[in-house]
Amino acid sequence: MGFRNIGKSTLPELGLTCTTEPLSTGPTRNPWNLDCSTGGSAGGSAALVASGVVPIAHGNDGGGSIRVPAACCGLVGLKPSRGRLPNKDELDKMPINIVCNGILSRTVRDTAVFYAEAEKQFINPELPKIGLVEHPGKKRLHIAMISNAPNSISHDSSTVSQIFKVGKVCEDLGHEVEEIQFPFQEQVMEDFSIYWGALAFYFHHFGKKITGSKIDKKKFEKLTLGLSGFYRKNILKTPFVIKRLRKFAYQYEAFFDQYDLILSPTTSTSAPALGYFDTELDFNVAFERLLNFIPFTVYQNIAGAPAISLPLGYCKDGLPIGIQFATALGKERQLIELAFELEQAIPWPRVGEA
Repeated sequence: MGFRNIGKSTLPELGLTCTTEPLSTGPTRNPWNLDCSTGGSAGGSAALVASGVVPIAHGNDGGGSIRVPAACCGLVGLKPSRGRLPNKDELDKMPINIVCNGILSRTVRDTAVFYAEAEKQFINPELPKIGLVEHPGKKRLHIAMISNAPNSISHDSSTVSQIFKVGKVCEDLGHEVEEIQFPFQEQVMEDFSIYWGALAFYFHHFGKKITGSKIDKKKFEKLTLGLSGFYRKNILKTPFVIKRLRKFAYQYEAFFDQYDLILSPTTSTSAPALGYFDTELDFNVAFERLLNFIPFTVYQNIAGAPAISLPLGYCKDGLPIGIQFATALGKERQLIELAFELEQAIPWPRVGEA
């Protein structure tokens, strides 16, 4: 595909959190404001793309790890459908594979070209082809707009106002936008949290078997150990958690019998200050902050469905606000077509241009 790999960028320990401030390297700084987080786990990639070092960079997404850095750094971040791009065999052996590969870019065009070129290398016969998308689609869509977060989580007024602004633009473009209450049960996030903890638990206790190299357990960060301990307390719930999460995939798909897309914030606020997600915080404090920051992104990982974050808004201090569009399995083309349309309707600046 003509890529040159210039190196590995920073990420949080084991990719388990939504900021990139590992103790091993120190914080990765957001090009929009050096005192703010880049998000995570693909925070290093996001910083490089946003600052113009590279046009695109790799990320993988297990709960928002492409979309969250895209939102924090004013980028396009498409999480593809499960199986759209090849994965490591170990990931496909998970009870529910929530992780997929993808990229971050500054423009919709670059994301569209990447996926068109990727299909020349690998096509999953179980998914419809994306093809090369070069312009907006003609079909007008029925969009479910969600402005409220689940579990009574609050988000800032800038985020709420930007959702309504984008919804209005979509209506002006001829799409049907219907505001709805958050459609998924609180139990889903609770189950995902336990499954999230299970990933830390297995790295903590069986890391050598997973990576093939020796791991010093004494060097794990407090957040990783906290997640591992959280799962240990809930380990007997595992069969029920997996059963419910698998069932949710069908519930999620059924939602799109009535709507084409879900419009929501990507994160509950713009990029937080460095240290807000410090991995050495008390676990209960850190975990609550993490869950409050990403109440919209995990559902697509559970269902294996695609979603895209677009930098369609900005808060008063100039930081970008990511807006997420999500759809049913295999419908990346629909997301990219709408992204082209919104990029034309609401052009977004690069770092230093806002």
